[in-house]
Amino acid sequence: MPGYIVQFGGKYCAWSTVKGAPTTRLMTEAELFAALARDHPYLEREIFDCRMARVREYGCSGGMYGFTKADLLASNRAGPDGSHVATEEEMIALYLYGAPKENP
Repeated sequence: MPGYIVQFGGKYCAWSTVKGAPTTRLMTEAELFAALARDHPYLEREIFDCRMARVREYGCSGGMYGFTKADLLASNRAGPDGSHVATEEEMIALYLYGAPKENP
């Protein structure tokens, strides 16, 4: 499963390293596992749980590799029309109920 899992405001999303933006809305851990398992039928719960442990420790599943939530906020294309989203609060406002319509 490429990309990261990131926590914003106590909810989680899948993050594409290619798009530089979330690929899901913000959701609970159980909702995220179900969404990822639908898209990636080979996803094992044990692997997901290991990634979530890194999210809880670093804010991003890439944290153990030196890539953190702060890095995602510093450089992304998560806003409308691929614009930059600078703060966690903005990210929550944009992705709590879905993605910006202009962000493919």
